[in-house]
Order: sequence, then C-alpha cells, then structure tokens
Amino acid sequence: QYVACGSDEMNIRLWKTDSSKPLGYLRPRQKAAMNYNSKLIERYQFHPEIRKINNHRHLPRHIYTLVEKKKIEREALKRKRINAKVFSKKDLPSRKTVVDIED
Repeated sequence: QYVACGSDEMNIRLWKTDSSKPLGYLRPRQKAAMNYNSKLIERYQFHPEIRKINNHRHLPRHIYTLVEKKKIEREALKRKRINAKVFSKKDLPSRKTVVDIED
C-alpha cells in the first residue's frame, strides 16, 4: 500500500502506491465499487477513450496558460519569418563591371 523512500537529508517519505485510493476504512459497498471500477479499467484499458481518461494528468492553470502563451509566441515568430521570406524583395544579381583594358 505504501512506498518508503529516504533522502540525503535524513528525511523519510511515505507515498501511496495508488494516489487516488482513500486512506481510511472502506465500507463493503465502497470497496466493491472500487474493485469493480478497477476491473473495468483493467479490462478496457486499450480502448482509446478509457486510455485517454486513465492517462490524463492535471496541469495547473498557471502553467497551462504559460504554455499556451509560449505556443502562440512561437507560432507568431514562425509566421513572421515565413512572411518576411515571402514578401521581401528578391535579391538582384550583382551588376557586371566593365573593365577597360588599354593597349
């Protein structure tokens, strides 16, 4: 049920093996419901929608908005580079110089 780990600072940490599982006593109906749900997840784990729900991880709103802003900035910079390339004047070949050779 628990995993213990230690650090160099002599701290001992206890982690639940299943983070969503409740800590306290479970009544028989709760236990049966949890077992049933876990068996359903185990049975249909390869179904795309179940896999999506099962693999979802919460991302804090602050981090999500920062990522979105960064994505918009990257796209704008990419668009700007493409537009600069498309709408800039093409390079003209350098003019040939005439060299006079006197006899």
